[in-house]
Amino acid sequence: MAIMEREEFLENLDADGIEEEDLESFEGKAPEKPEFPFLMFALGVTKDIIDALDGVGIIGAIANVFTATILFFYMWGKVGFVRKKLYKKFVFTAICGFIPVLNTFFPESSFFVFLSYLQEQKQVGKIIEYFETFAIGSAKKAA
Repeated sequence: MAIMEREEFLENLDADGIEEEDLESFEGKAPEKPEFPFLMFALGVTKDIIDALDGVGIIGAIANVFTATILFFYMWGKVGFVRKKLYKKFVFTAICGFIPVLNTFFPESSFFVFLSYLQEQKQVGKIIEYFETFAIGSAKKAA
């Protein structure tokens, strides 16, 4: 019965973009919950305020390029399974940043940072649940 539950759990993780290799990369230790990225969020809010004030000006364009570059490296520093989910959101955010009407009225950078944090929380939470249910639980039963 535990084997079937584990297989179902792995299928659910796979549906969320978390593969068994991702679990093995933690080497039997559950990951820690990520902390809110205050610095990245502040960068996103600052860039969105510049967009709202500057509109389609040169300062807004420079802020878009600078922020998109920083957010790209922020996203790239994430674990593989989180990065896979964030890539599409990042591309959407970067494109929205260069559309004049959207970037003035829609705080896309702030939303990207906030949604990426929520996505990471969700995926890491599922991995922690996996480790608590199967890896740690099976170790306790063996002892």
